[in-house]
Amino acid sequence: MENFRIVVGNDIYTYVNSDSIMTTLYVDNQGECFPDCQWTDLTKAVLGIWLYNLLEIKYLSNTKAKLYFMDGPFYMTIFKDEDMQLTIDCINARGRMEVIEFTFNCSYKEMMSSMLNAFKSFNKLLFSNGMHTGRFEPTYRRNMLSMNEIKDALSKL
Repeated sequence: MENFRIVVGNDIYTYVNSDSIMTTLYVDNQGECFPDCQWTDLTKAVLGIWLYNLLEIKYLSNTKAKLYFMDGPFYMTIFKDEDMQLTIDCINARGRMEVIEFTFNCSYKEMMSSMLNAFKSFNKLLFSNGMHTGRFEPTYRRNMLSMNEIKDALSKL
């Protein structure tokens, strides 16, 4: 059973003179959402940065990475141990204090599978809205490449 998932919503917001795309985007750990279940963010940027940081720690043990949301003071700190298990702290850094809203555990493989599903959801949303061509085609194509990178990483675990 999947411990958590990265949710990309079916809503989509764009700007006239930009390739920025916003959707509902959050982490759902058994019904507990971070930052919250209505959070919107720059989906392309967030997923891209998260993937980069996760691939950077693939072969490392006892290491940390941070996965930031673009909008707001929210991020996740990931500790990866020698058994490829992750401890994930969901942090609200609003104001002067950093508060851990909740912590959960999963394997690196589960995290990467959730990333793959998030990219698939995002690309499906782009395709269904006719955004796989035109000015958003580079985003759609980059997502395809990202999905291939994740599949490759998963095949080597």
